[in-house]
Amino acid sequence: MRKRDASDVLASLVAVVSDAAAVWGGFLGATWLRFDSGWIPLLRGRPDGLYVLYGGGAAAATLAMLLVFRWQGLFVRPQIGSFVNKIPRLVRSIAIGLVLTTVLAFAVQNEIEYSRLAIGLSGLTVTFLVLLERYILFRIEWNLARHSRRSNRVLILGTDAVAAHLQRTLRREAMLRSKVIGFLRTDLGEPDAGISAELVKGTVGELPAFLREHEVDQIILAGTGVPHDRIVEIILLCEHNLITFNMVPDLFR
Repeated sequence: MRKRDASDVLASLVAVVSDAAAVWGGFLGATWLRFDSGWIPLLRGRPDGLYVLYGGGAAAATLAMLLVFRWQGLFVRPQIGSFVNKIPRLVRSIAIGLVLTTVLAFAVQNEIEYSRLAIGLSGLTVTFLVLLERYILFRIEWNLARHSRRSNRVLILGTDAVAAHLQRTLRREAMLRSKVIGFLRTDLGEPDAGISAELVKGTVGELPAFLREHEVDQIILAGTGVPHDRIVEIILLCEHNLITFNMVPDLFR
């Protein structure tokens, strides 16, 4: 819902590096559990050059896992919502990555024989480390965003209950770093009680004049009753002024 800035790009890069470290560490942790922990009998002995052999395989598996994470959109910033809601997609992505890793391991079995038990254990170790690492990153990003300047200036078109709810949501989502600078009416109805009168800056017909007098980063159309041709004009105006445009879909219409 907002344009990516330098902090979003940096957060994405940190997530890539942190995920890589967690995944690689998870695979090596499974290797240690299998061969050096002493908890599992070594019926075939300990392979020579164990960590060089499995470290190379872990590096290839980490690359495959990162590609899956990117495919699943796990590096997109800013993050929205609670961490709990992100766990199912994280677990699903890890599972897909582990299946891909298993296929790769069996593909090179004639040259290198990897322990099936070690691969199975990696499912637990990688999942644990990635979830732990992702939770720590989420808390760091959330706290940084909460204490940073609200740099995304948002203008909402509409003054009904949907517009008021949108304002509350933008205030609650610290990651968006958004500040509602005003509302423009799209109809003749009374503004919702949750919208302060001083934030109502006029009507949608006054949008060009408002943009000439104020800096706006994002416009969100929340009100109903705006004709399609008027919406097209608003979109073109946003493109001309390099402003991000979003709209709340009218599900009833």
